[in-house]
Amino acid sequence: MKEFSMPLKKLGANYLPIIDYHDIPTLVDTGAVIPVFSIKPSILSNRLKAELISENKAISGFGGKATGDIYSLPKFTIGKMNFRNCEVFVPHKIILENLPIILSASMFYGTHFAFDTINGRFIVKMNDNQPYDRAFKIKEKNGILYPVVNGVLVQTFNYNVQSLLVCDKSGNMLPRNIFHYGNLKKSNKSNSKNKSKYSR
Repeated sequence: MKEFSMPLKKLGANYLPIIDYHDIPTLVDTGAVIPVFSIKPSILSNRLKAELISENKAISGFGGKATGDIYSLPKFTIGKMNFRNCEVFVPHKIILENLPIILSASMFYGTHFAFDTINGRFIVKMNDNQPYDRAFKIKEKNGILYPVVNGVLVQTFNYNVQSLLVCDKSGNMLPRNIFHYGNLKKSNKSNSKNKSKYSR
């Protein structure tokens, strides 16, 4: 078994499931199926070299439905994981304030990942024979967007072989199902003072 870890963000005395991607706050959302990038198209194109794949798509799960476009990132790296031609959903309106990037649990398909709230680390474990390089695409089927990980179309979200590991107060790792819908609140209309610099 091989693994890597990244530091978690801290709010007061508590660690949150948030990491940094080149100084951009990035939420690891265990309830998300599709990664969401609330980032200006100009930044996507210039900084991340993203390419527009398709327009006017819809996803649900953030307290409602969001419309947006699909972009492909030629390279996207989280820790040691290298996603090639990584497709992401870019909403027309910001979904969560101050969290421009939301990584979905499906991106870590076939791994075990943990939020170590004692030591403040995001930990990803995978079998030695699994490569760190992987492909992530989005496929529409019957009007619903599904993730395709290394060529596997992921249509159901109750995987017995996958678990979200959470640390209890004693530092013990507790298994949990990673594919569930969270209750993250959809952001209210933002004012100019609180609007993210990455958003549209």
